[in-house]
Amino acid sequence: MNSLQQQFINVLDKFYDESANLLQGKVTLDELIDQFMQNLRTWGLEVITQQLEQLDKDYKQLAIRKKRYAVKALRTCIKQTVYGQIAFKRTYYQDKSSGKYFYWLDEQLRLAKYSRMTLGFKAAVLINTGRHAYQEAIDMTKYNAIHSKATVMNIVHHEGKLIPNLVAEGKIKPRTNKVLYIEADEDHVAYQDSSNRFMKLVYVHEGYNTSAKRHFIKHAVYFTGNYLGSDNDLLWDEVWQYVKAMYPQVEKIYLAGDGAAWIKAGTAYFPHCKFVLDRFHLSKYCHLASTKAKQGTAEKLYAWALSGKQEKLKLYFSTKLSDPDLSKSARKQIKKAQTYILGNLEAIVRASEQDYQ
Repeated sequence: MNSLQQQFINVLDKFYDESANLLQGKVTLDELIDQFMQNLRTWGLEVITQQLEQLDKDYKQLAIRKKRYAVKALRTCIKQTVYGQIAFKRTYYQDKSSGKYFYWLDEQLRLAKYSRMTLGFKAAVLINTGRHAYQEAIDMTKYNAIHSKATVMNIVHHEGKLIPNLVAEGKIKPRTNKVLYIEADEDHVAYQDSSNRFMKLVYVHEGYNTSAKRHFIKHAVYFTGNYLGSDNDLLWDEVWQYVKAMYPQVEKIYLAGDGAAWIKAGTAYFPHCKFVLDRFHLSKYCHLASTKAKQGTAEKLYAWALSGKQEKLKLYFSTKLSDPDLSKSARKQIKKAQTYILGNLEAIVRASEQDYQ
């Protein structure tokens, strides 16, 4: 029996012991549930920690790793998550050809550099900052080992903007990439006052590593916050300050997103920047356009859109919408897809450019 199995048995044993106390009135049902869930949470974090370390060990043993990357050190990574703090050991490598240093596991997990917090934890803090002071926001976040209100302020105003200062101080060396990628998205966040607001996320990276079985983003830095209205200018200015400092030689930038106005507006902040409609949303609207159509239509529309075959797309929509048997709801969906795909066709085609990853 391994240690994790034994730990789980211990959790169950404690639960059964406390259950007897429940019948004797020594603990309440709420206390029993709370204690059991706390023990499960602690056990779960240990499971995750051991699994992450095992993934790192497995990669370390691969022949291709030994050929390309030299082991330099084994270091501990500490991250604050919404379920508590985890600390796991992972290997520090040096690329034998380029001399670059990196943590393979960090890149696989898309962990932001210079941050002790996961993106999910930052989002949880942002929810609390909607109506509360910084210190209250951090105190309200469960299972939290970070208690500095300055830390919360850095979450809200972005860690990414600190990097230009580190470059200027010589603590980080600028990178020489000629092509850069920016992706932007937003999601609803439910606040404690029952209102819903958007949390915006922008991440800058150097493309996807497609040589590995599981693709991962190279050198990603995240900017996230509850920016509203004119605050978009602040968001994009912070991203630009990072790009300008970290990538002074960049000649081409691709900005990808779903076509929202605030995302497209970001292209004005970066020289030689092109907007690209991300393929996830293209696929979504191709499936919407294929409502009441034969199987395989969505895939055909997807290929036509990426190839810029405007006339074929127009003919499809014209034929489909002229069908007298089309229901009102289906017609509405197809028209919505038509507007979206044809209106963003130029941005869709850019996803097929050689430099775009």
